[in-house]
Amino acid sequence: QCVGSSATNFWSCSGSMVWVAVSTVAVLGTAAVPGTPRWTAALPNPSKPLGGYPMASGAIHTEVYHGGLAHGTYNHAAMLDYLNGSFLLMWKNGAESEDKDGQRILFANSTDGLVWSPTDGNNVLFPSLSTSSQECAMFVGPPVHLNHRAYAAASPGIPGGAADGAQFCLWPDPVSPRNCGPPGYPQQTDTLLLREILGPRKFGPIFWAAETAPSAWVEATKVYGIKTVGEMDPEIRGDVELLSATMPALPCADSRSSGTLKCEACLGGCQLWDDIHIPPPPSPPSLGLRQRSSPPKSAISNERTHYVVSNGSDGGSGTANNPGDVLLYRSGAVGYLYASVRAGGDTSQSGWTPPVLTDIPNDESNLNAGSLPDGRVYLLNNAVFAPKQQTWTKEHSTQRSTPSGLGTLRFRDPVVLSTSIDGTSFDTAVAVISCTQLPHNSTCAPRFAGGGKNPGPSYPQGLAVVAPAPQAVRGFYVVATNNKEDVWITKLNYSAF
Repeated sequence: QCVGSSATNFWSCSGSMVWVAVSTVAVLGTAAVPGTPRWTAALPNPSKPLGGYPMASGAIHTEVYHGGLAHGTYNHAAMLDYLNGSFLLMWKNGAESEDKDGQRILFANSTDGLVWSPTDGNNVLFPSLSTSSQECAMFVGPPVHLNHRAYAAASPGIPGGAADGAQFCLWPDPVSPRNCGPPGYPQQTDTLLLREILGPRKFGPIFWAAETAPSAWVEATKVYGIKTVGEMDPEIRGDVELLSATMPALPCADSRSSGTLKCEACLGGCQLWDDIHIPPPPSPPSLGLRQRSSPPKSAISNERTHYVVSNGSDGGSGTANNPGDVLLYRSGAVGYLYASVRAGGDTSQSGWTPPVLTDIPNDESNLNAGSLPDGRVYLLNNAVFAPKQQTWTKEHSTQRSTPSGLGTLRFRDPVVLSTSIDGTSFDTAVAVISCTQLPHNSTCAPRFAGGGKNPGPSYPQGLAVVAPAPQAVRGFYVVATNNKEDVWITKLNYSAF
């Protein structure tokens, strides 16, 4: 028996959720703002394998790190970069549970995207800044490229809602004044940490991108020997001065020399959380039912992604001129994305439209978008809104206790890659990573106890590698973590999607 609304096209059937065709985009508010992206690909069906999507052909899956007790069973939110012939992969790592004291940032390098340096205890990029007086969970963000130099970036957070102020997915959000989450969440200032990337497994010292250490981390600064930007050499100080909240220039590598199109930044600055009208969450039964002990503060979560609507004259990087750009927001209240758009040529904060609900499906999880070399835009996300279910059994685990939350955390599978020719209509979609089709010993349930471990692959990041990179490494790469325990990367030929 099903209950629901023909107006919202979302139905609940005996505890399962069923998608049906959206009859008009006006239902979701997209008609009100020209240029708001929409979903015209096949709709996901959670009752079918892979949500009904075909698996991308020729995908090469490589496990970068198999979570374990020796070096941490919690691994998530990976970031990916390519520069000077080397891949750099970074992720947050903890002993057992999500965003708890001791969480640090690990890294791995590769020259071909297939064979990766080991996780052996010697690959700590940013240690946790925990001290006897202050607990700490570290969060990693996308690298930044300035004056032909690259820097890894991270921020410390205080466990307990830390992700809402410490986590960042776009530049210049981590630059003070920080812009890393919805209103109502604390935003500690001057907490951006940087470390120059010198080469494979070679990094400069960790330093604050500020003249003084933030008050909460003064003791940690002494304990871990962290410098301030004023103690760094003039070249580095000059680079940091380019990091402005208004972002007059993109802190991204030049695709003509770097071999990558990746650019996680908003020219002129991403939309300011405090300056926009955050829509309230829809009331049941509208647009998806989610059982909660208390209602969310808003319909939008603290994670978002950005892309430029390329005009095709710049190989897909969107940097020749700005014909318009889009921010896509994760929702924690509904199984769709929100979007804000900015007209071409406008790099002002006032140019961003208020976020509106789209018909792009998303399983209340993080997402990533960007440019492809043929001018298309890609979107990576968990497009299949799956019902919560208990998939764990004791045979899956090396622990005696059931991983906490498996009965309440949503099953995220597969990672879906959709593309758009014009940045508005996402009309093709394929599955690229699924826990049901990963090789070796990675399954569809966590092996270890721990909080916050959604089953399945999630939090994808994409990376387009192009000329002048060697022909053998060119292609599209997707990194995600499976069950928030294992780090996987998938390589695709552009012809596969």
